[in-house]
Amino acid sequence: MKKRIYSGVLGLTAITILLIAITFVFSFSFLLLESIPVTFLTILPVLLMIAAVLILLAVFVAHRLSKNIVTVINDIDLKNPLDAVPFQELLPLLSRLEHQNKRVKEQMTNLLEQERKFNTITQNMNEGLILLDMDLRIVYMNDSCRRLFDTPSIDYTGRRMSQFNRSEALLETVNAALQGNAYSAELKMSEKQVQFFGNPVIEKECITGVVLFVLDITEKQKVERFKREFSANVSHELKTPLTSILGYAELMKNRMVQPEDILVFSGKIYEEAGRLLTLVNDIIKISRLDEKDIRQSKEFVDLYYMSESVIQELLPAAEKHKVRISLEGKSVKIMAVSQMMRDLIYNLCENAIKYNVENGTVLVEVFEENEDTVFRISDTGIGIPMKYQERIFERFYRIDKSHSKQTGGTGLGLSIVKHVVEYQGGYIELHSNEKDGTVITVHL
Repeated sequence: MKKRIYSGVLGLTAITILLIAITFVFSFSFLLLESIPVTFLTILPVLLMIAAVLILLAVFVAHRLSKNIVTVINDIDLKNPLDAVPFQELLPLLSRLEHQNKRVKEQMTNLLEQERKFNTITQNMNEGLILLDMDLRIVYMNDSCRRLFDTPSIDYTGRRMSQFNRSEALLETVNAALQGNAYSAELKMSEKQVQFFGNPVIEKECITGVVLFVLDITEKQKVERFKREFSANVSHELKTPLTSILGYAELMKNRMVQPEDILVFSGKIYEEAGRLLTLVNDIIKISRLDEKDIRQSKEFVDLYYMSESVIQELLPAAEKHKVRISLEGKSVKIMAVSQMMRDLIYNLCENAIKYNVENGTVLVEVFEENEDTVFRISDTGIGIPMKYQERIFERFYRIDKSHSKQTGGTGLGLSIVKHVVEYQGGYIELHSNEKDGTVITVHL
């Protein structure tokens, strides 16, 4: 760059010296002939013309030089400035640019990594996340929140909060957060129940927005309701046999029983105590299944052989109810907890016998179908009305309480079956009509 500037300046200087020399010679020749004033007036036009020529030449040279310099500078690769240095004089500037590029690149990499992590966390979380500014405009909303409110395709970014939801619960949460307080409120929707958690966003001791977490507490509410119902049902179910035991025992204690009736009363106490023990055992089983507290290890279980063993155990009960029970299929082994499989088979077979008709039949089948192990039990019993079929696997649920009391059921058998099947990763099919028998198929 210096060489180009020096060349231009030297050229301009040489032209200037030449013009001055010509003017000097011309002026000297006039000076010899006439006086100084006359000479000055005579050469003044020449001097003005020379000055104009010099100015034009200076402008031309400056334009060419600046154009060349600017063109070279514009052609510099700003992403990689040190790859081609046009002038050594620009090396310090280009080095600074290279250093600045590296810093910007590192900062952008860090920002992109933080953005990626933020998006990964927020988009994969089950909870809804909303960020609001001070004007209650939505800065960010994750997909979980949109799915929770059944608006997965709508982008609320930049919109006011009222365009998303106008519920009083949300408004209370946001207003409390804007005042610097953490707050939570619940909102009941048609099929869901959600809970809002609001916290203020504080920067430099000033509130700049609100962060909202939205939780789907539908299942939580159901679990709490089931727990309340379970506690109430357990209390009721335990109270019934205990009341009978206490009543009979009190009569015997106060010697209000005839000697010949003592055997009958003691038999009643024994039956109620057995019923109580069965109930307690079922409650313990289902509680362990709820908590996944399975202390026994899995092993290969032959369902056909186990079904045969359970049927032999239930033959007296079948004969008592005048029900014929049979087994078909083949040996099929699965990896499972042996006692859990026995409980499943026992409860299904016992129910098929208890809720059957006189001279009825029960057919147990064990086979493989589409890589599934299938256990199917069919009976010719009283059947299950369609309106009750969705609830028969609930705890303590009974269609006919008087019949259940006569048969001595605890109301937990089918619930245990459901939990065992879920633990094994299977599913249950139920086909039944009132007074036309029931078919329950378990896929494992």
